[in-house]
Amino acid sequence: MLDQWAAQADSPDALCEAFDELFTVPGPKYLTPYESVFRDSRVLEDGREVRGLTFGPSTDEVMRYYGLAGAEISDRYDELPDHVGLEVEFMRLLCEREEEALNRGDVALARRIRETQAGFLNRHLAAWLPDLVARARERLAHPFYTCLLALLRDFADADLRYLQSLCSTEIEEAGHGAV
Repeated sequence: MLDQWAAQADSPDALCEAFDELFTVPGPKYLTPYESVFRDSRVLEDGREVRGLTFGPSTDEVMRYYGLAGAEISDRYDELPDHVGLEVEFMRLLCEREEEALNRGDVALARRIRETQAGFLNRHLAAWLPDLVARARERLAHPFYTCLLALLRDFADADLRYLQSLCSTEIEEAGHGAV
């Protein structure tokens, strides 16, 4: 994947132009970076089901995750709560908090934070990144951004598998300790 991009290495200006084509409305290559657009649907008054709208149920659930973790969205942030960048930032925050808990020796809190990370990845980020990558490819997005999104998807999948194995190991160890 990265070889494909490297073969077409562009100037920073070309990358900025490709970014604007993908993430600035309007445009034929516009790629909506919001989970709700990919995952949610609504039934209209006439009974038709419509997909591709923002602020659906997944947005509400993402906001609940943020709230339960005590994460607040800055007033300076002008994107919707289910923007891919904000969901990644939330995962970064959880990782930072897990590290802080471990450094303080609070293993129970670190375990709960890992469970939150696994739940958020499973129910949100890892659940819709494959669709975002597929849409980027459909739109013939610049290889740099397609590769970047694919890398993010693959990392989210690997992190989810790691966290799930870690959480299941912790559950097994707790069970053995109770005997």
